[in-house]
Amino acid sequence: MYDDNLINIRTDDSWAFIEVDGQGRITDFNDKAVSYFKSIKAGEMLTGLLPWFSAGWLKDNIYKRIAKTSLEDRFLLQFVKKGEDSVKVLLNDIFEYKDVMQAWCEIGESLIKLQSFIDCYDDSVMITNGKGIIRAFNQNFKRVSGLENVEIMNRSIYELESEGLFPYCSVMEVIKIGEERDSVVRFANGTEVIMTSKPLFHDGRLIRITSNIRNVNELNRRYEELSENRIRNKKKYITKLKLNEAVEKLNIGLYSSERMESVMDVIETVADYDLPLLLTGESGTGKSMIAKCIYLSKSSCRGSFVHINCSAIPENLIESELFGFEKGSFTGADKPKKGLFEEAKDGVIFLDEIGDMPVQLQAKLLNVLQEKRFYRVGGTKPIETNAQVIAATNRDLKDLVAKGLFREDLYFRLNVIPIEIPALRDRKEDIPILAKNMVDELNATYGCNKIIDTEAMNLLREYEWPGNIRELRNLMERLILLSKNSLITAKDLPEDIASASGRRSYLGSNTVREGDIFDSGKSFKEIMCEVEAELIEHAIEKYGSIRKAAAELSINESTITRKKKRSRVSQPNV
Repeated sequence: MYDDNLINIRTDDSWAFIEVDGQGRITDFNDKAVSYFKSIKAGEMLTGLLPWFSAGWLKDNIYKRIAKTSLEDRFLLQFVKKGEDSVKVLLNDIFEYKDVMQAWCEIGESLIKLQSFIDCYDDSVMITNGKGIIRAFNQNFKRVSGLENVEIMNRSIYELESEGLFPYCSVMEVIKIGEERDSVVRFANGTEVIMTSKPLFHDGRLIRITSNIRNVNELNRRYEELSENRIRNKKKYITKLKLNEAVEKLNIGLYSSERMESVMDVIETVADYDLPLLLTGESGTGKSMIAKCIYLSKSSCRGSFVHINCSAIPENLIESELFGFEKGSFTGADKPKKGLFEEAKDGVIFLDEIGDMPVQLQAKLLNVLQEKRFYRVGGTKPIETNAQVIAATNRDLKDLVAKGLFREDLYFRLNVIPIEIPALRDRKEDIPILAKNMVDELNATYGCNKIIDTEAMNLLREYEWPGNIRELRNLMERLILLSKNSLITAKDLPEDIASASGRRSYLGSNTVREGDIFDSGKSFKEIMCEVEAELIEHAIEKYGSIRKAAAELSINESTITRKKKRSRVSQPNV
């Protein structure tokens, strides 16, 4: 049959046909070859006629090529029966075909063998002649149709239909009316497909029909996948947009440090999830602002943002504040009251200073996190809640767990996604940005026009900032109100900040200059007084009050008060 096809090609001029001998000399050719290559003649070397042709192509194992003959021209080459004595070459200008679908069809009565092209096509492909005889197909077609074990080449689709192997389809419609048609059909194996059949005419006669077949289930799967990706990308875009709006609204986008960049990356990732979050960091680092930023960054949040400081409410009231109470549940409960979890509804409840929550109440909070429901004090009806819990602390919860002051199971439930807010001394590159912005805001508030000079700004960078951003804000406000000149200089700064570059920190080595402690000329007693003063100041800043600092240092509150007076250590504003 293949020889018959070659005879047809040789005579019908659908392809340029050139035959060469073992040395590459032309022995035969057809009129189509003459139309392409006017000077072609028998006995001539093929490489002499076609300078772009490589002699190695006649002997290698590649039977199909697309050759570039000039900047504009390309030829499709088909090598047939490569042997020692002769090789038959078929050539065609690739741009004579208007599209690849036509290149897959037979021209006249000859079949172009482009199986490798068809097999690379993702969809299923079947090609018939004008009477419905199958001439070509790819492996995807046999798989989708369930005809892997059936010989279908050169068989009529009508014959296959009569045997129950092939459905009535768009190919039969094209044969009837001569126009492109689509159909939804189901093969015998149960696979439902969309079939698009395209006719090809030659001299007004239907000669080939190319059908593209797509699995409906696969299309649905891809559509769902694309839809999910589109929704996911849309939510991600909205979250990013809302995060930017939240950062601008809360004025917390003033950073250049990698530490804060990492924090904001985590916020963007978790903003649309309702998992519990645990914010850790020293007092004054801005944990409450970060919690509000997470709330405002949610793409869809219907509830409120509710903030409660667990250390500011007496133990006997905190349960009723969180969960509400029913009428008559205790003395003075004249009417029912909603708790903060109910007020938050589907929003966010921010539990600040979670480390100070009474142990007895921690069990109830754990139950709310697990069951998403709670009871009012004195109530018997469960109340559902979808509020996200964001907790914050400046204390070491692991240490509290070890001491029996914090439930281990609650710690693990809250610590699903911990976010550590860095201390200001760990992001010193952000200090100039923050300070300048604060000065601009305060200038607008108080009608001033003050700026900080370079020397003063450098000293602000050197200072350790035990009170973090809160302490920086308080200082900026003091400087705006009390400095006499429009230019704030080192002379306007408090003594402990002005001498920050040369002052020894006895509690750490980060700012210590070797030898300073011995070169100060101070006595042992004076140095120890300074160490005590710095330790007490640091403890109060870290734990937020004299009472908590005394508990952590295992000394009496009166001892701290006495030593503060003696060393004139001022308690920070917390």
